[in-house]
Amino acid sequence: MSYLTINSLLSLKEGNKTELIENLFADYDQFVKIREECKRMEIDLPFIYSLSEVDYPLLKGKSDVKIIESLLHLPVEKQLDEFSEKLNHQTIYIYLEQNQINGCWNIEEQIEDGFVFKNPCKALEKGIYYYDLWPMIIKIDQDKETLYKINTVEDFYKIKEGNYNEFEKKDQFYFQLGDIHLGPKGHNLGTERLKVAIAQNYALLPEGKHPFLIVGDLMNSPSKRNTKLARNFLRHLKKTYHSDVTFIFGNHDMIVMGLNLFNAQRTKAIAYLSDENIKVLENEKVILIKMNSSLEGNLARGKIGQWQFEQLDEELSTIENIEDYTLIVLVHHHLYVAHKREFIKLNWNEGKIIGGMLNTSKALIDAKELKQWCKKHQIHYVFHGHKHIPGFVEEDGISAVGCGSSSGAMREKNNFSFMQRDRKIFKYLSYNLIRYDLTEKKMKNCLIYYVSDQQKMIEVYRFHN
Repeated sequence: MSYLTINSLLSLKEGNKTELIENLFADYDQFVKIREECKRMEIDLPFIYSLSEVDYPLLKGKSDVKIIESLLHLPVEKQLDEFSEKLNHQTIYIYLEQNQINGCWNIEEQIEDGFVFKNPCKALEKGIYYYDLWPMIIKIDQDKETLYKINTVEDFYKIKEGNYNEFEKKDQFYFQLGDIHLGPKGHNLGTERLKVAIAQNYALLPEGKHPFLIVGDLMNSPSKRNTKLARNFLRHLKKTYHSDVTFIFGNHDMIVMGLNLFNAQRTKAIAYLSDENIKVLENEKVILIKMNSSLEGNLARGKIGQWQFEQLDEELSTIENIEDYTLIVLVHHHLYVAHKREFIKLNWNEGKIIGGMLNTSKALIDAKELKQWCKKHQIHYVFHGHKHIPGFVEEDGISAVGCGSSSGAMREKNNFSFMQRDRKIFKYLSYNLIRYDLTEKKMKNCLIYYVSDQQKMIEVYRFHN
């Protein structure tokens, strides 16, 4: 079955009827595909099979079950409830790989780096967390999901017989946030939505303390009011999750009216929020290298500067057995050009000509020097923000992971049909969830989240460094 059909049915099991209804009545070809897959799997939802192509235009774009019922004169909600209850008394096996295994719900798509999962149900989202370990089996028994890493089809039959252990999770997840821009009302409201999204994520993660990395522009400007908002947000993360929170400066944390000026309030904000340049997470054997790319250069252009590289050289030289640690650079400005996904609207200034000029004007001036410095210290991971566009680029032995705006600065592309003209345009906030293997001391996968009030997309990548 397609991901769309499997996710729609599992969402129904979790009490979400909207996902199936929206997918059924978004597009006729999509409806036919879901109907055929349900018929093949003997899914007991009679209203789906009773619809014809003639009926469909009346239903297209509808998502309210009550409205569907009134138009069809069929007990749609009752059928959905009865089927959901039936699923709750079944053991379901999901095979997270393109190949087929009899007795499983098999995802037919070839899942590769850059694949985007739309509105995954909780069970599938837990599987997506371990995307780099696929093929996997998710066993869903009532409200419990168990993950199994398998190598052969025979392993699946061992799982069914109860003779196969779930894989041991020895990992930690890092939340990468950025460009929150606390201060303006819209960004403050977006930050409240971010808190909800993080809480939902955290509830699905394995037990443990999962750190937060904030890659700059926590504030829209370093005013006294914004500094207080930043302090409260950092305190919220620490108090709620009892996890480590690391923050670096972006250009908006340090600029006044677009210029990088040394004024009194900015100095106070920096003094209040800043701490060490290098943070050692001893239990995880991770070293966070906090670079300030906003001390030099004006407007949105960033520069680290040779003096900062030399200072960090000296600090790193004092760490004993540094080869036992995983080193991560946190910097605000981007190393590589970022591109928006096809479902995100381009702004007027993001075309080829103007967009190219702005990419240059906002880039890190000494990106080349940073890459050389990373190579010298055998650093493979650079986490950044700045462009409000998420991105994952691997070049020259470096994985550069960009975070979008975590308070919401990306709008959905409006390509709806006339029948969907009243549909709300989604505004997405974005953050990354990165899995770190504590045994191998390597980053394993990156999940880029796009979250709106009603929709969630997860874009997946494997680390190869």
